[in-house]
This record gives sequence, C-alpha cells and structure tokens, in this order.
Amino acid sequence: MFDIFGVQISWAQILAGFIGMQILGLAWSRTRQLIANMWDALFRFVPAVYRFHDMRRHFRGGGSIWSYRATRRLTRKQRDSLPKVLTVMNFKGGVGKTTLVANLACSFALKFGLKILVVDLDYQGSLTSLLKPAGLDEGRMNLAGDWLKTKHPHGVSAEYFTTKTIYPDLPIDLVTAGYELTEVENNQLQRWLLHADDLSADLPTKFARTLSWAKNGFTQYDLIIMDAPPRLSVASINALVASSHVLIPAKLEHLATEPIRKLLDQLKQLAVQFGAKFSVLGVVCNMTWKLDGPIQAEIPYFNSILSALPQGSKLYQPFVPDKNYIGKPGTTAVAYMLGGKEGETVRSWFDQLAHEILQDMELLDTDLRIVAAE
Repeated sequence: MFDIFGVQISWAQILAGFIGMQILGLAWSRTRQLIANMWDALFRFVPAVYRFHDMRRHFRGGGSIWSYRATRRLTRKQRDSLPKVLTVMNFKGGVGKTTLVANLACSFALKFGLKILVVDLDYQGSLTSLLKPAGLDEGRMNLAGDWLKTKHPHGVSAEYFTTKTIYPDLPIDLVTAGYELTEVENNQLQRWLLHADDLSADLPTKFARTLSWAKNGFTQYDLIIMDAPPRLSVASINALVASSHVLIPAKLEHLATEPIRKLLDQLKQLAVQFGAKFSVLGVVCNMTWKLDGPIQAEIPYFNSILSALPQGSKLYQPFVPDKNYIGKPGTTAVAYMLGGKEGETVRSWFDQLAHEILQDMELLDTDLRIVAAE
C-alpha cells in the first residue's frame, strides 16, 4: 500500500490503472482509424476533396512527390524507338555544365558530323542565351515549356518545337527555355498531383513518349543533349526517363562529392520507379588547373569523386582547364568556335573528350566512323 496525499493506493490499483490507460489508448487509436476510414469513404463521392485528402495523407506520411502516383511505363517498342539521349546534370550549380554542353555539341556536330539537338531545361536559360539565333521571336523563347504543356505526346513536332542556333551552318538545333518554364512546371505538377486530366498521368514520361514517336521527327537526330537544372524538376525527370546516358560535370573542390553521391542515389530510385534505362557514363572535371590530371591540391577531391562512381563509370580525360577564353570567349558565343591559336587549342581538348564520350555511347565504331541513327 502507498499513501499518496492521504489516499491509500495498492499495487493492484496501480496495475489496473495502467491496464485501463492502455485499453483507452488502443480504443482511441482504433476510433481514429475508423473515423479516417469513414472520411475516406465519404470523400470518394467527392473526387476533388478525396484527392486532396489522399495527397495530404501521403505527404504527411513522408511520401515523395514522384511516388504519389503510378505512371505508365514505356513499352519495349517505345524504349527501343528512342534516339540516343544524353542528360548532363549535377545537383551542384556553378560547375560549368552549360559551357560543357555547348562545346561538346559543337564538337559532335563539326568534328564528327552528327546531327545534334540541344535541349535547355534550366529556367535561367543560360544555354538559350548562348545559342539562340539573332532575332528569335519572343514567343519561341520557352519551347521546353511549350513541350511540357502539350496535351498529347503525338502532337509535338520537332519542326515547331526546335529552332536553329547562332551557328546556322552547323547541324545543331535548339529547344529554348526561359523563366516561364518554372511556372509551366509548377502548373503541370499540380495538375498531375490532383488528377486534373487523364493525360496528366503520363507527365514524367511525356518527353520519352514524344521522342519515341517517329512521326514527330525527333528520331532524325543522331544525339539529343539535355541540359538539366541542378534539381529534380518536372523537366529533368522527363529528361532522365528519356535518357540513354547521363554525364556529370564537376569541379575538383570542397563539397564536390556529396552532390554527386546524392544524384547517383536519386538516379537509382528513378530508374526503378519509372523503368528508366540510362547508364551513368561518368564525370567530366571542369575548371581544373591542368588538362592531363589533378594537381596536388585537387587529388583528394579527385579520389573522392572516383570512389563515389558506380561500377562501369569513369572520370573522363582530358579535363577542361580553367581558362577565361572557355567560359567567356568574347568574340563568339562558344569557345569551340574561336579562331586562331586559342580556338585550335580548345577544339583539340573538346574533340578528345567528345571522341571518348561517343565511343562509350556506341556512336563510333572501331574504325572511328560515325554510327548514324536509323
């Protein structure tokens, strides 16, 4: 017996009180579950309310955006019909991604004779600013957004959704992007989450379905390069689902490795979730001190990045050195198109890099001839 504030309490009463509290807790938990099930049953008669309730429950439970809805996967025929698609991406900004894309595109086109489509998927439109032709109509400054807004994948014509570049003699076309792209992505994502229309079920695979449809005209390109933003946006998800290969630009500096590890983890999850079939080519080191390898101060970051890469991926060489005339060529938009000695030097670097990438993508045969798209 215990005397608590003049009240005599026995061990049996304490045990009975404890058991009673457990029973009440269990009863309340069960009651809450029954109430939630009743709300679910009621909301099913009001689809908009039910979807909002269902979405709220999904995210409160820690679910991710892209796991909220099931998406139809591409058929084997659609997957086999896709052209070669290379997505260039890193979760870390400021690593020279757009500069790399522009120079590689020029090398692929001029040195190796490939017909190239470059797709700007970053709302900042850096690639668009570099490559857009003079006098481009304002209504065609966000073709990537227009592509995402289309209601049917068979309604996207390559002729309409692409434009020539500042170098019209090169076999390079451009899909532009601007700040309006963010608004389009947000709108399309909201429609997808809320089941706003039947076609929104295919939002993450819209690019892939478009590219696989031969009548749309995208299969004319030997290689499509997607310049993805440093985040998993609607556009970058679409790019990855459509991709055959992924290339990661990086700088040999502090905090370079963690974004690459996170990106690789996300790529694994996306491949499983959407049935994507891309392979990670590896990492291109940008803005380095030397062309042929890391200096002493860069070696720890070099080794750290190398250890993060999955089996079958590699660190490409030559590196892209930190030269002012690469990032800011001055007399032309892309350093690869420079004249004089600097232009020859830049072309020798990017041609070596482009050659190795094309070999790994199986776009070159053993005799160094171009394997053209069918």
